[in-house]
Amino acid sequence: MNDPDVTTLLREHLTDEPALTRTSADVIRTARRQTARRGLVAGGAAALAVAAVVALGAGVPTTVRDGAAPATTTEEPPPVTEVMESVAGAGFGAYVGELGEPQWSVNTVLGDPVEAGAPDAQHYLLSYRPASGPTQLNLSVGGFAPEDLATYDFADSCRHQLEQRLAKSCTVRTLEDGSLLMTTVALRSGIGTDAPRMLTLEEVAALPPGEASWVRVVSLSTPDGMAVDAAEYAPADRLTAARWTVPLDALRGLALDPDLRAAEVAHAPMPAITDE
Repeated sequence: MNDPDVTTLLREHLTDEPALTRTSADVIRTARRQTARRGLVAGGAAALAVAAVVALGAGVPTTVRDGAAPATTTEEPPPVTEVMESVAGAGFGAYVGELGEPQWSVNTVLGDPVEAGAPDAQHYLLSYRPASGPTQLNLSVGGFAPEDLATYDFADSCRHQLEQRLAKSCTVRTLEDGSLLMTTVALRSGIGTDAPRMLTLEEVAALPPGEASWVRVVSLSTPDGMAVDAAEYAPADRLTAARWTVPLDALRGLALDPDLRAAEVAHAPMPAITDE
């Protein structure tokens, strides 16, 4: 799917990140979060669904002259971290300005830290804490085994969060290519720690000022096993509504970015879910 939420498990990010984790990516139910810990999915994805599919599937044809074989390229794709920082700088920076230093968390399917670019690096979480405006900005990219998409029911996740009053709003939309786009608004404490929690309005009202933040996350999960989350955390100085800095359409644009959806990450399946 820190973010809701299989992208963050598959979405760590809101059910306690993912995915959104990160987006997750983070995971949708307590047992799932315990199993995958922080990361799969992160998440949730970048440019209209159809455009994203075209961008991934279409290449630039090579001109063939005099029967010569088409030229091939051995150029390596840029590192995932480089792509994510570039996309975040353009998407968040347009509204926030100076983002500050990037903070990175790169993990395996079980949440164990690994080096960026490692073969088992499955969930990448990029965070910024701007000097003013949002409490935190997260962008996460994760991979998951495509068969796991059916296991982690996002619609059920939204229903659960709403019934437990752990989300102010939660919606899931199926895109034309079969990808799932989830948008969640909730209250969370422990931002920037290893133990963020989703809270009800009543729980937040009983906390000292500054202990909780609003979070709005857009998470994309694709049929081919990619999860991208984009999230903004804002001060919970008002419990009626958050003062957002990044427009919702901008978060959607980040989650749907085709360069993030094409990132090279691991796709190891999540372990069996247990109640331990």
